[in-house]
Amino acid sequence: MKKTPNLMKLNVGCGNDIKKGWINLDYHKKNCADVVFNLNEIYSGKKLPFKDNFFDYIYCSHVLEDFSEPSPIIDEFF
Repeated sequence: MKKTPNLMKLNVGCGNDIKKGWINLDYHKKNCADVVFNLNEIYSGKKLPFKDNFFDYIYCSHVLEDFSEPSPIIDEFF
């Protein structure tokens, strides 16, 4: 039987949607996020706290519409 690789998955702006088997990221810890990071910091040149190409999948629902210019955030995800 072929073994399925373990995919690294990031749930951005997780809020209360904490996904098992994912790294859950939000701008505050109150919702039990695994990683606290404010996406606004990307505009000042700060990078996400992960190595490049660390994730196989990034889920980001109801987050990007909060930013007038989301391109730098999308670039950082890429």
